[in-house]
Amino acid sequence: MKFSYTTTDVCRIFDIKKECLRQWMTDGFIVPSKPSDGPGLRAIFSLPDLYRIYIFQSFLNADVKRSTSADLVRQIPDDELLEADKVEFDVWQLPKGVVKYVIDMKNVIKSVKSKLKGVGIDG
Repeated sequence: MKFSYTTTDVCRIFDIKKECLRQWMTDGFIVPSKPSDGPGLRAIFSLPDLYRIYIFQSFLNADVKRSTSADLVRQIPDDELLEADKVEFDVWQLPKGVVKYVIDMKNVIKSVKSKLKGVGIDG
C-alpha cells in the first residue's frame, strides 16, 4: 500500500493540471506533508493530504472561495480525516449567509480510494 504521493500522482488522481496544483501550492491553498526542498525536488503528499485536496475541491465546487476553502481544510486534524464519521463547518457566503457543510468522511475516503484505483495507484 502506498502512503506517499508526488505532485504528478496528485494531478493524475484528481485530474488537475500541474500548473493549477503548483499555483494552489504557491498560494498556500494546498500544503503537502513534505514540501519540495528546492527546484527539481519532489513535494510529497500523504493520504490525509489527498483527503484534504478532495475536500478542498468539494468546497470549490460548492462556490466557496479558495482562501476560505483552504482555511477550512487546514483546520481538520489528520486523526479526524482518518477516524471521524463527519466533519462540520459553518461558512459565511454571500448572499446566502451562514451555510452548514457536513463532510461525510467515509464518502471522502471511499471516493479518494476509487480515484486512486482509477489511475492504477495503490491506496
